[in-house]
Amino acid sequence: MAVARSGKRRRNSAPTTLGALLSATPAGKAATEVLVTRALWEQVAGVAFARRTMPDRLSRGTLYVVVSSSGWAQELAIAERTLVERLRARGVEVQHLRARVGEVPEMDRGGILAPSRPELARARTVEAPAPLVAAVHRVADPELRETLDRVARALARKEAEVEVRTRAEQQKPKPRIPGSHR
Repeated sequence: MAVARSGKRRRNSAPTTLGALLSATPAGKAATEVLVTRALWEQVAGVAFARRTMPDRLSRGTLYVVVSSSGWAQELAIAERTLVERLRARGVEVQHLRARVGEVPEMDRGGILAPSRPELARARTVEAPAPLVAAVHRVADPELRETLDRVARALARKEAEVEVRTRAEQQKPKPRIPGSHR
């Protein structure tokens, strides 16, 4: 059985200007359209959480979050109250978080690939070059000789450390995330 519609369809008699539309928009609605970037999400959720989750969209007070696994969806549910409070403190009008399992791209946090600890340890044990050591040992004053010897060793170690760090910086940059043991 067909249902008859009562009333006529209303039409705008004239086009509405953008200014009129904006002035008619409730103030609270504009606040819900705040973009939740990954950088903001990292500040709110923390680095470890942000590596495995990503804000997707904000709709009607609900922030939809992509998570890398169902375990992270559960973590999101546990931390929901805290995350909502932190988002609200930053001006995002959100009441709920909803998780969806999906692919979370790796964050590009910049940084450089740091040299390994053993490489740095080796660089810190480098001795001064033999010609410099020989020149220092020819100095007659024992105090001056000892000071020059310490300076020569310190400079050699610093040079070696800078060389190790420079070599590491020239490799492909990788994200460095505190606390990760990759």
